[in-house]
Amino acid sequence: MPDKMSGSSFGVYVHIPFCIQKCRYCDFNTVLRSSCHGETINRYHHAMLLEWGRLQNRIKELTSVKTIYFGGGTPSLYPVDKVQDLLEKIFSHALVHQGSEITMEIDPKTIRRQSLVKLHALGVNRISMGIQSFSDPVLAILGRYHRQKDILACYEDCRSAGFTNISFDLIFGVPGQTLSSWEEDLKWVRCLKPEHVSLYNLNLSRGTDFFRKRKKLEFPDERSQIRMYHAAHHSLKTIGIRPYEISNFSKPGYESRHNMDCWNRKLYVGIGAGASSFHGGKRWQNVKNIHSYIQKIEKGGLAFSQTETLNLQKEKIEYVFLSLRQVKGFDRESYRIYFQSSIEKDFPSLFTHPELNSLIRKKKRIRLTLKGRILSNEVFQELF
Repeated sequence: MPDKMSGSSFGVYVHIPFCIQKCRYCDFNTVLRSSCHGETINRYHHAMLLEWGRLQNRIKELTSVKTIYFGGGTPSLYPVDKVQDLLEKIFSHALVHQGSEITMEIDPKTIRRQSLVKLHALGVNRISMGIQSFSDPVLAILGRYHRQKDILACYEDCRSAGFTNISFDLIFGVPGQTLSSWEEDLKWVRCLKPEHVSLYNLNLSRGTDFFRKRKKLEFPDERSQIRMYHAAHHSLKTIGIRPYEISNFSKPGYESRHNMDCWNRKLYVGIGAGASSFHGGKRWQNVKNIHSYIQKIEKGGLAFSQTETLNLQKEKIEYVFLSLRQVKGFDRESYRIYFQSSIEKDFPSLFTHPELNSLIRKKKRIRLTLKGRILSNEVFQELF
């Protein structure tokens, strides 16, 4: 169940926006590394250090950190000494328990073994590799910088550096991608045996190169994409990797604790351009432009661009939405106790909409079926 401010342990998200190039599908808050001078990167880094200190002063409960997540962008482009600065700043202001999860997103070809060894020594204990595909032609279509040989070399370097918790990001539904090429990707996953896999169905987002050229590109149809998800579900099961969220699969005990806490509406703060936070029933997000972010912090304040206080109805929607994304779903009685209301009354379409019958199990626990997870966008459109 979500925590109504009864706890004081936080997750921390650190946004590193710099990338070598913009991928054709990406709508994340990123900036080309080549467009930023060293002075800009130093000012951005100093701004994050200042922001953490100000958040820690503003949120008195921010004394215990249980997860830290470096996301981007491409955090593996960030100098290790600056990562060390950030971690030391966090460690100096908050208790970070032994065994806390500290994740670093990396892209193959942007980090060397020596840097991985240093990160591991600093306490980073989870690596999330932005692989996307093992197929060089698919990687070229996506606009990725690396190729298969870089993935294999980077993975070996991660293991050699001592990392025992590695996640792969993979994308399906790419223009020109076939079920055969997707199954080849899955074969590589079975061979390498990571602890965690995130599978993302390619979305066309406004502002991306794929969106602009969508009428000229040939995407796999819906039936093919469903077959790809089914193939992944079966393939990962053979190596003990099972789904725990719509897009996330892991071996037992290797679920992303940071993401799980976010989905379960636990407390977290974000630092950096575009980073979001959740505390005291409020959500807020920093300005996305790194120059605006730097200027706001340098002026002595924080860098919020928008804040939202969740009313009861928004809390209910958020709870149901985030719970249904997870394979376990949610318990009816727990919902009633938490909200002092029944799920049947608050979301009648869950039980009356005929098209949802095969997509949602509605017993003691309410959760999506496998088909429902594949068609989750359609389910959520009907519900919310």
